[in-house]
Amino acid sequence: MSDKRIHIIVCTPERVVYERDIKEVYVPTKAGVTGILPKHVGLVSVLDKGALHIKHDEGEEILSIYKGVLEVRPESNVVVLADSADHISEMSEEAIEQAKARVEQAMKEEEGRDAFAYARFEDMLLREISRLNIARKYRK
Repeated sequence: MSDKRIHIIVCTPERVVYERDIKEVYVPTKAGVTGILPKHVGLVSVLDKGALHIKHDEGEEILSIYKGVLEVRPESNVVVLADSADHISEMSEEAIEQAKARVEQAMKEEEGRDAFAYARFEDMLLREISRLNIARKYRK
């Protein structure tokens, strides 16, 4: 790998979503958006929901991520371990709207019965809202 490149891997518990040598990446973290260039200092940070912007020779790619951990290693390796991550090209507004509606229905059914299940559904709803906002903003 060149000194002018970063090797990034974006993973979820289910799959490797993205892996490539890139120029730079901008990651949503709890501390704000973190920009990473080659030879970045080592870093570990908590991910927030939002758009992960990846820049490479052919242009820019965007992934929707939701929660997790970011690790930047001194040898210009970036590891994003996300609870949820999708490439913008894989996202369908219609499918996200349907998933959001299913979660909202499940929340109505669970309201007042099981606080833990309700909180889980609430988290799922926040993820779908985030994905929908990113899809609407960046899909062409």
